Amino acid sequence: MKFSLSSHQRNGLQKMISLRNCLSEDAYNRKLENPSVRITHNSSKHALSLIFGPKDVIEAAAYEGDRDIWLSSLCYLLQGKNAQAAGELTLKTWEKVFQKDQEFWDLWTEKSQDIFFTPLELLKASLDRYQGREYLYKDTSPLICRCFGIREADLRADHSLKNKAGMGCRSCKPQLEKWIKDSEAVQKRVRHYKDRPLADWVLLVEEKLSAFTRLSDWKLEVESFKDKAVIISYQKSASQREEEETSKLIQAYLGTEVDPDLGFFLRRAKQR
Repeated sequence: MKFSLSSHQRNGLQKMISLRNCLSEDAYNRKLENPSVRITHNSSKHALSLIFGPKDVIEAAAYEGDRDIWLSSLCYLLQGKNAQAAGELTLKTWEKVFQKDQEFWDLWTEKSQDIFFTPLELLKASLDRYQGREYLYKDTSPLICRCFGIREADLRADHSLKNKAGMGCRSCKPQLEKWIKDSEAVQKRVRHYKDRPLADWVLLVEEKLSAFTRLSDWKLEVESFKDKAVIISYQKSASQREEEETSKLIQAYLGTEVDPDLGFFLRRAKQR
């Protein structure tokens, strides 16, 4: 697994940052105003808050509750990382960053034996919640790959992301491959698909979707049809697992009833 440090962290290493230095920075043990996401830990009173900026970069990280040397060091490590890089943090990250700190090794011998490392559990839960909802700071394009938080606009701007999209739970892989293949060959918006107006295809999708078993419960609606990708919005309060399961069912059902070359993607409806 690749490991990279932000300029903030590289400067810290040059100064031989210690675990104790992280704890002494009160900026990490405080309440953040209007965080993008806030998660509490089931077995403690700690809460982790993150503020994301453009391109999913973590602009601020802090925690509430008793001062904790491991949560403080987590917040230190998160500065300047994007959501994907944050998700790649492991126990090895702490060892690499604090390898010259003897106090770290004294404490780490016992801590590394824990079955659950609270900082990483809180971080994973925070990223899962953040990547599963619309961002607060801008109008976003449809979420294509939930595991890595990759959106349609991200793929259009950086085609190299296609190597990462779909490599998590892989539930979006089949329709994602169709979308990437077709979108690379399209330079402008296509008004017709297979010699039929897009409006005709939308009507056909709506007709078939009306017979889908979860239509009423999920309040499903066709939102857009572009570059062979059909975006279907839903209003149900669903978990990530439920969304992934329903996404697979929709792809299998509409792919058979409408056209196997189309990709069907679920998107949470915007709040009005």
